[in-house]
Parts: sequence; C-alpha cells; structure tokens
Amino acid sequence: MANETKKITLGLTGSFGSGCTTLAEALKTCGYHRVTLSTAIRREWSRLNTGATTPSRKELQDLGNTLRESKSAAYIAQVAIEEAKNLDGQIVFDGIRNLAEAKFLRDTFQNFFLIAVWCTQVERWKRIQSEYNGSQTDFLMDDERDKDEELVYGQQVQLCVDNADIVVSNEASYNSKPAAVGALKSKIEEYLSLLDGSKLRSPTQAEAAMAAAYTYSLRSLCIKRQVGAVIADTNGKVISVGYNENPEPVAPCIKQFHGCYKDDWLHQHLDLQLKKSGSKCYTCQESIPNISILGQTYKCPNCKTSFIRMYAPDRGMSRCTAIHAENMAIMNAAGRNLDGTILYTTTFPCSQCARQIVYAGIKEVVYVEPYPDPDSFRFLKDFSDRRVRLFEGVKARAYDRVFSSVREQHEKTYALNK
Repeated sequence: MANETKKITLGLTGSFGSGCTTLAEALKTCGYHRVTLSTAIRREWSRLNTGATTPSRKELQDLGNTLRESKSAAYIAQVAIEEAKNLDGQIVFDGIRNLAEAKFLRDTFQNFFLIAVWCTQVERWKRIQSEYNGSQTDFLMDDERDKDEELVYGQQVQLCVDNADIVVSNEASYNSKPAAVGALKSKIEEYLSLLDGSKLRSPTQAEAAMAAAYTYSLRSLCIKRQVGAVIADTNGKVISVGYNENPEPVAPCIKQFHGCYKDDWLHQHLDLQLKKSGSKCYTCQESIPNISILGQTYKCPNCKTSFIRMYAPDRGMSRCTAIHAENMAIMNAAGRNLDGTILYTTTFPCSQCARQIVYAGIKEVVYVEPYPDPDSFRFLKDFSDRRVRLFEGVKARAYDRVFSSVREQHEKTYALNK
C-alpha cells in the first residue's frame, strides 16, 4: 500500500441489513478493494469449531467481543490492515462495528473517511428475515446487541454511525442485486469526486445547517451527549439556534451535581424495580439473582437483555434537568413565526421536544443520530404529520476537509474565464 498520504481510504459502518456489503460491491466497480473486518472473527470461529455449521450472528457478535477484550479494542481492525497490505490500490474496510476500530483506521490512514449506510429497522427486517427463519424476536435481540454503546469491547454500531464522515441512505427497495448496486454506485460516485477533489461542489442546505448545529452542540457541557439544533426557513436562512444545557442559574450537571442528574435517577429507579420480589427478565424469564452483578449497563446476566429498555424506555430523559437543544432553539426564536420551517438537529428529538416542535409549527425535522424513544417518532410522523428524515450527506466531522477547496476551485474557474 504505497503512497498512503495521497490515497483515499474508506470505511463502512451500519446496522446489519443496511447495505454495507452492497455499497462495497458498488465501490469495487470504482476501483476499491474490499477488506472485511468480520473475516478475522469468522476465521477464529472456524478454528474453535472445526467441522461445525455456519455460525449464527449472535455467536459472531459474542466472539468479536471476546477478541476485542482479550486482545485489544482495535484488534480486528489491526488484522484487517495486515490483510490489506498485500493489495495494490484503494481500500474499503467493511464491517466497522466498534469506535476503537474506526479510530485505529483514522490514525493509520491520513485520508480516511468513514461512511455510514443507513436504513430503517423495518426495511432491514424485510431484507434479512430469511436468515432468521421468520423469527423477528431473534432479529431484534441481535440488533439491540449490535448497538450496545455501553460495552467498550462490544458492537457499537450506532456510535460508529454517529462518528461517520458521510451518511448514505439506502432505504429504497430494488428488484435485483445489480439494481441495488447500481443505485448505490450513483450515490457514492458524487462523494468520491468530492473526496478526491475531481468534482467539487458547495455544501447543500442540509449540510451547512447541520454543520452549524454541530458547532453549537460543542457549547454544551453535558457529560452524556452534546446536542445542537438549527431552525431555518425553506431557503436555508437560519432563524434560531440552540444546544442542550441547564437553564440559568442552574450550573451544568458536572458542576451542579458532580455527575449526570438523569443517570443518578435512572440507576436509583432501576435498583428499586429490580429489588422487587420475583423480578424476572422479560425475555428469557430467568430470575434476577443479584442486581449487584449487573453493573451500570443493567443487562440480564443470562440473555444480556437491557433492563433500561424494560423499566425506563425513554432512558430517563423525562428527568433530564437540561433545556434540550430543540426547545432552546424554539425559545431563542423569540416568538417569530416558525410555521413551515425546518429543524436540523444532531440527535433525534425526545418526546417532550416533539410536542414543542409541533406546537411551534415546524413542518420538517432533519436529524443525524437516531433516538431510542419510538414514541417521539410516532408522535411527529404519524400523529402530527411532520416530515421526518435522516440527514444524508457530508457530516460536520469532514465538513472543512471536503469543502474548504471549493472557493479555491471557483477562483481558478473565474480567473480562467477572464
């Protein structure tokens, strides 16, 4: 792999069934060699299970976690890089599922870009239900394990998606695999031209607004998640901004409470629920022997089901002391008419903010990070008929790297036309 500083190296992340493999095939037609991170896991599984049948997704997930914990969090990415050394040309690393893997690849390759492929859970189930023999319960359990951001050595797919440089939507259905590959190729070619500088363009309205939202998110001192929001009209004119923070004179939680107030309540609430006589896991029905062994991730020791989802589906957000970014942006509009405007937010609004959005007259919500509260999505999209869509394009992480050369290109073009 010579001349690494001049080559574009790509990484792909996304929930299983989202289409990462299909995008990798599209990139192959653009001259990229695919290296799959799961190869190291499958090779180790075959070594440990000689003559066995094909492993289940859960078995591969568990083994991947074990390898990261016993070796290092970046071990699987390290193995993949060793395999890529024998390939001549540009590389795409498929199957990045842990933040340490993404970080290791960023540190290794100067021009590394992480691409997230996004697709709703409903559509992903349609695509891969045959792998589960129709058992949607098993699919949902695997999907939950895939996004376990609390487990350092685990499958942190959602955190990887949040950490991506570019988001590509793959929600549409196609009649054949070649058609799906062709559709993703037409999408990715635009971004490849941007990354190598062969065909630059200015940021889209959504890319510019979301970059501004991310910038404002950095003002937050929340120790859990920094969120930014921008309200703009349909022409892209910014009306108001906001970020999540405690209202004055309450200091940020890290100063006022020396920790997250919401999490303190959440842990007390879960301890109380799990101490009740006869508490059982709602998935495997096994009794919970001792809550002290669960740790603050609150998972069933038998099947790893999250008790947070069972007893606090909103993750305690109703107890959060902060003014949320979306609510602050609405308040900062200072009574201006927001009918028909667009809200750009780095994280999907919670159910409380959803009500504020509807009341304010905002007609569209564009978000980057999905939110764990399904009621909020239903309230916005189904109950109040708001347009809700995932952000697609260049994210704030890569905004300057991708678009800083646009003006220089325009100046050269202008000079040549004189």
